[in-house]
Amino acid sequence: MQTQNTPLQVEGICTFIGSVSRGETWQKQEFVIKTEGQYPTEICFSVWNDKCLMLDRCQVNDKLIVKFNPSSREYQGKWYTELTAWSVVVDFRNTVGKSLTYTNELGKGAIK
Repeated sequence: MQTQNTPLQVEGICTFIGSVSRGETWQKQEFVIKTEGQYPTEICFSVWNDKCLMLDRCQVNDKLIVKFNPSSREYQGKWYTELTAWSVVVDFRNTVGKSLTYTNELGKGAIK
């Protein structure tokens, strides 16, 4: 039996964009959005390597639409979960009528 996962997506206001952490062969950056609604919550996402470019044009207080994959791993009896963003859209519809999107498909990134 084959199962298919639906892509996860969340919208919110960016409240934090961290600096880029680098290693020899990798780079990682984290950002936080705050969801709207009756029970707003803050959610931290990570972007890795070339996907860090997605955050170059994002600013705190921008409305973002984030598509992501969750992953969990066990280390010494404790579980750790990371939300890795693979698409970030800055929603300018309410201000200038344009959207900025960066997606990485088949290992190739492009800013549209």
